Amino acid sequence: MNEWSMQKQRNKTPARLSHALYLLAILVTATSCGLAISTEQKLDSGQQAFDDGDFRAAIISAKDVLIDEPDNTRARILLGQASVAVGDGVSAEKEFERALALGIDFSEVIVDLGRALLQQQKFDEVLNRIQVNAAAEDDKISTMRIRAEAFLGNGQPETARDVLYEVLEIEGADVEAQLGIVRTYLTEGNRQQARETLNHVLADNGDYVPALQLSGLLHLDTRNVRQ
Repeated sequence: MNEWSMQKQRNKTPARLSHALYLLAILVTATSCGLAISTEQKLDSGQQAFDDGDFRAAIISAKDVLIDEPDNTRARILLGQASVAVGDGVSAEKEFERALALGIDFSEVIVDLGRALLQQQKFDEVLNRIQVNAAAEDDKISTMRIRAEAFLGNGQPETARDVLYEVLEIEGADVEAQLGIVRTYLTEGNRQQARETLNHVLADNGDYVPALQLSGLLHLDTRNVRQ
């Protein structure tokens, strides 16, 4: 982790810790005073924590609900989403599968389940289960990106690139799709095309951190090859 990332993480940690401690304090105080906090209040608090990037607090809220209501699908989904956010694809997949077994529609978790499977490098399962026609209209682009990443992980960069170009035809200048295309060229060892494509991305998104990070990696890779 570079110094900028470390400083950014240090800046976020106190706020996230405070959010989690605040949530725990509310739960403990309410319990000791005999006050009832409704399930919806707990989940609303957890969702707010998730939206604020405090994924640990979101996990606490969801798990607290599931102690008494193991069949609460909203809590299962929130726990799964927060687990994906902290990189725990195994736990996330389990929560989404439980939510599906409880009767939610597959379209409600298709994107997050796809991300959980990608974190585990289950590329074949992604391609078998995460289908664009099963996604809600608003999730189709995300589903296409997930499938492209699975193709790339499966050693099919050209197929991944075709999917990402389809995204660009639909969305126009989709920076995530463009960066995905850069990665397909890198996988093929085509550094020149990767650099040209990345320069085009940076021309319109010069302050986009993932693009800058990829530029730095490409620069280092080029230097190592020359040496």
